[in-house]
Amino acid sequence: MSLEEIISYVDREMTQKSTSTASSSTSLMELSASSSSHATTILESALKIEKDFIALIEVCKENNEEKAIELIPRMSEEAINKWNKYGETALYWACENKMERVAMELIARMSEEAINKWDDNGRTVLMLACSNNMERVAMELIPKMIDDVINKWNNNGNTALMVACLNRMERVAMELIPRMSDDAINKWKRGYTALSLACYNKMERVAMELIPRMSIEAINKGDDFEEYTAFYFAYKNKMERVVGLMTRYDKR
Repeated sequence: MSLEEIISYVDREMTQKSTSTASSSTSLMELSASSSSHATTILESALKIEKDFIALIEVCKENNEEKAIELIPRMSEEAINKWNKYGETALYWACENKMERVAMELIARMSEEAINKWDDNGRTVLMLACSNNMERVAMELIPKMIDDVINKWNNNGNTALMVACLNRMERVAMELIPRMSDDAINKWKRGYTALSLACYNKMERVAMELIPRMSIEAINKGDDFEEYTAFYFAYKNKMERVVGLMTRYDKR
């Protein structure tokens, strides 16, 4: 919470308190004293939230897992669910630094709104968890995330599903596929789709689930370098069922 936000918060609370108190028979002097005391309490509370949030963010940035685990139970709900101007929460940094225990502790305490934040590069905590092969964390996050954020792609053009396929996270990919929109499931970056990445990594179950959901254009998309397609990777990796299914869909 910035200084401006704290002042705004205090102003709102003061207005509410003054309106409520002024409607009674309280004298002007009592009202002033009461309002001043109330403002001090609000300001102290807001500053504590900010202080606790910064402390937790810093230990997560430093990858100090034990200290973070020690801090979390002592923190208020407001501090745990807070994010900075870049959209980064404590959970964001726990996922960025592969702090699984910390991430799991935070997820259990966080609001849906805070879990579904993304940074100014469009990266969600789910993308970070997939980038770092944090399968347990990713599986815990998915049910708590809204569809718009599940389907979001970052500024580099990656979706969480693409990252999961890139890192051979089959269980996570299988959980994500039913949640994906048509646009997101057919998304590609530099010519690579979730399907071509799944075929490259021999993820047969994932590929078989993806093919019926994908457009002919996306199925046949080649990468921007060698023009390798999902079919090429599937054939090279002897994924016979996948090759067969792609051949049938190619004739639709």
